[in-house]
Amino acid sequence: MSEQKVPGAGLFSGLSDKIQAAESAESKPTMNMAALLELPAEQRKIVRHLLRADSPPTVEETAAALEMTVEDVNVEVGRLTLIGLVEKADGRLRAIAGWRSSRLPPGGVWSSLGGL
Repeated sequence: MSEQKVPGAGLFSGLSDKIQAAESAESKPTMNMAALLELPAEQRKIVRHLLRADSPPTVEETAAALEMTVEDVNVEVGRLTLIGLVEKADGRLRAIAGWRSSRLPPGGVWSSLGGL
């Protein structure tokens, strides 16, 4: 009996499965930097402040830095949270920005070839 060749078998067998699994992995929706320009002015100020902060600030620190009221910052942070651009954890605010450029593991396709 002669062996039948299986498509994808051989040197790169399993590689397409790894790529498909990485592409189908769910990622948290985030914004890109161009979307920042489309935000209303107050929201844009908050996101820019969060992106530039050395460490995640509190609502109070953000309000003081932007010369806004704590209530106004809370309202805008709530709106930004609903659309997935800001998260509040442990009383600290963090911007969620930047699309993932690749869903492959670090090293991309080449790291998947490591066992060959």
